[in-house]
Amino acid sequence: MIIRALPLLACMLPYFALLSVAQSGESASEATSEKPAAAADDKKDTEAKSDNAEAPAFGPVDPTQVTGTPPIYPLKTDNMKEIYDGYDEQDDQMNIEPRAKADIFNALFASSQEYLVRALNSKITYKDMMLHAEDYRGEVVNIAGVLRQIEKMDCDETKYRVKNYWKGYISSGAKEIKTFIALEPPGPDIKNGVALSITGIFMKRYAYLNNEPGDKLTITPLVIARKVERSKAFEQPATVWMNSPIGIGIFCFVGVVFAVYFYTRTTTKARYANRFTHMKEERKGPQGNFPRPG
Repeated sequence: MIIRALPLLACMLPYFALLSVAQSGESASEATSEKPAAAADDKKDTEAKSDNAEAPAFGPVDPTQVTGTPPIYPLKTDNMKEIYDGYDEQDDQMNIEPRAKADIFNALFASSQEYLVRALNSKITYKDMMLHAEDYRGEVVNIAGVLRQIEKMDCDETKYRVKNYWKGYISSGAKEIKTFIALEPPGPDIKNGVALSITGIFMKRYAYLNNEPGDKLTITPLVIARKVERSKAFEQPATVWMNSPIGIGIFCFVGVVFAVYFYTRTTTKARYANRFTHMKEERKGPQGNFPRPG
């Protein structure tokens, strides 16, 4: 029986061979059709990675928020080395080096106020910043004084990541004038005449034209900070106290007392002439256009 089936099997062998070739062709085509899809996925991943790599490292920020990793202070960058602090060319000190300024801004964006306070170098004084500015640039310092002026400044957002900042001046009396830049908007209680305490990064000696006749400059330390705060270290200035309701009431009371005193004094003199003056007038005799005695 097996011998009888041999011719049939021989006839079917070509059929099985063709079927095997067809199946292998389908498998090959399926494998070929899957490869471009996988390659497309890989391409998408590559493009995504490339887009992320080309995206700018820095963009606009909200200065009230902390973003990034805080640096180690004192801040030392290549741009900070290019700051000019000489006295011989005062006109140059009216400029603020933009790259170093941007470095300081970025450092403050990444530093919380608490972090700045912990990094504070409390040994640095006004005299140190004025006489040895190159030794202390990039240090976190604290300056205090009475607010004399503050104004909102426009800013190039593509360079400094903010559209505005606030620039102002504080002083202790007429001495030790200090310039500051604050990234956060000042609170409603920050007004001229109030005492401020500012913790920020010392940048350089900065010069500005003062109110004296001619092109005369005033040189000050420049400190860039996240924000300005009311000072708790010393009492309010006299100008603030005098403008308060209590101060106005005291001045009015003192004025009334003096007015009553002088009025009473004047009327008393008119009513009761001085005794010695009266005796002198009696000795002199009557005064007027009278004939001489004969």
